[in-house]
Amino acid sequence: MTSQFEDQLVPEFSFWDEHLRRVFKRMGGKPYPPNYRFFNDDEMEDALAYVGFPIFPGTWRNGKHFVQSISEKLRTGQGGSPYELILNTDPSYIWMKKTTTMGYNTLIIGHATCGHSHFFRNNYRFKDTKPKEVMQRFAQIDARFQELANDPKFGIDRLEYTLDAAMVLEQYCRRDDDTKAKAEKVRARLEEQLRKLQSELENEGSGFRAELLGKRIATVKARLARDPINKVRNIGEFFLDEKHNPGLSKEEREIIEAVFYIAAYFAPQRETKFMNEGFASWCEEKIPKDPQSCLPINYWAELANAWTMFYKAPMKKYEDPYTLSTDILFKIDRERCHYADEPIECDVPVFDEVDDPTSAEARREAIYNPGQAPKSDYEVPMDRTGIMRNTDNKIVRFTGKYRKGLVPNQDLKPLFDVVANYRDTSFFREFLTHDVLNELNDESMRWIAECFRSINQKLRENGWNPAMIKKVPMSIVGKLEIVEEWMSLAQNSQQMHGDMGSPIFPAPRMLLDWMAEILQLVAGYQADKETFRQGMIFKLTAAVWYTPDIAVIDGGASSEGDGTLVLEHQYDALTGFLKPSWTRESLKLLQRLWKRGTPIKLLTKEGEVNEQGEATSIKDYFYVVDSSGNLTEGDVPAPK
Repeated sequence: MTSQFEDQLVPEFSFWDEHLRRVFKRMGGKPYPPNYRFFNDDEMEDALAYVGFPIFPGTWRNGKHFVQSISEKLRTGQGGSPYELILNTDPSYIWMKKTTTMGYNTLIIGHATCGHSHFFRNNYRFKDTKPKEVMQRFAQIDARFQELANDPKFGIDRLEYTLDAAMVLEQYCRRDDDTKAKAEKVRARLEEQLRKLQSELENEGSGFRAELLGKRIATVKARLARDPINKVRNIGEFFLDEKHNPGLSKEEREIIEAVFYIAAYFAPQRETKFMNEGFASWCEEKIPKDPQSCLPINYWAELANAWTMFYKAPMKKYEDPYTLSTDILFKIDRERCHYADEPIECDVPVFDEVDDPTSAEARREAIYNPGQAPKSDYEVPMDRTGIMRNTDNKIVRFTGKYRKGLVPNQDLKPLFDVVANYRDTSFFREFLTHDVLNELNDESMRWIAECFRSINQKLRENGWNPAMIKKVPMSIVGKLEIVEEWMSLAQNSQQMHGDMGSPIFPAPRMLLDWMAEILQLVAGYQADKETFRQGMIFKLTAAVWYTPDIAVIDGGASSEGDGTLVLEHQYDALTGFLKPSWTRESLKLLQRLWKRGTPIKLLTKEGEVNEQGEATSIKDYFYVVDSSGNLTEGDVPAPK
């Protein structure tokens, strides 16, 4: 027996899915074909916890903790239940909620089925993710993990033990195909340099220059004795190389390779988070607004609410992928995607009014729209019926026919080219221009001016001391001083209201905090525009995909005389120091995979951070973990 959802709503959903994808194709969109799965809220939470893959490996300890934390956040209201979840597969697997309204479903079709799917298929970072094979490959990984977990010679404990360690390396498995060629050239160059130095030493005899030549020869010999001779940033591949790490078992190699495969599959999503969400949000607004879409009038209130939901907090414009990147893409749309003089002909759906609204449509309305009032002024009443209405509020339905209609002919190729050829870092470097930031700051300052006007008006109406009604100064510093004074007054008024019943300051603390943050941002931009822009780009992108620059500088052939594997962290003032607790735990986990029975050393920097966020007292620092997992750390001794 089919559900009410399948009986009543799937036909309407199927129509809008096919039609809106037709509109997107006319625009130039090329998404994967969709494969929908409809779930209830609890099933959607489970799908989110497993990143959408029902066969995604979730057996290891870290994976279990992730699943538990996601589920707990969703069930305690700390995180919203997702409306959709789409996978980078061909066809695209799209999880959707049965309880979503039909109006919102049309938005999701634009956002996920068209936007995300097109991005996965066409962005250059996803070209090697093999979307046709990934479901089968993940299923094979899951089956192999289950096989190892049930194998008495291996077992679940050893599986989790190895998986936890392999996850430390998952961001350090980037391939560098020309590493070997570079190493051979470096070795040849050093060998030639050594021959020349030795020849010079033979002709020099003794004295200061001979001593200097001897030191240079020792340095070159030490470099030639290293294996690898170059720094290796692909630490994962180094660990899998039998030459360097011969003790790994066949099963351990399988596990590590599986973790690397999964990491490589998800890496492009980390590097394109803003662009991906921005383009999907552009699609969810651009497609329904296209004249060919012909959405019914009763869908529009809910759609408009969705399009503006991420703009209600002013700071979102500076940091949220659903706002900042969307705004930039709409700017590209306006300025680079020109309209032709003549419109283009396309297929437009034909709708008829329903003669008998007391039939199936009315029964469906009674089932899916019980007339619940919105919980707040910001909530749009949910219409779960899927019934379509025209401007006269008459029920209409699709006739199954199309007519020819004319729509504006816009060339969207410049925008689609951006979507195909950039990742977040390059996208913001090129398109987060000073023009964009000036427009953003101007809009924010207009909002600040309106806040001042509104607060002053309410202070006046509520009979507050005239001294609290401020004339708004021109300078940002002056505005910030007033906001800080109001923040103090708002805090004190809460206490006085409880003690004496005096009026509460007529603006919430959150609003004043937003005003202060915006003013500080605008002031920072005006003080040094390019430094602010570069810092903003770094903040937007590094937090999402940045990985500390760590490389193997000695595989154990020459270091310390005891075969120590030496890693080096390239300190960067922008990203700061390594977190000590993570570093200690990671090295202990890494020792599980280093089967040579020798220590692992990490060279890095340590220091302090002052109140201005600047690093001070920077010094060389080391961590060493031996083959038993015992860790020591300290300052690197100065060279003698």
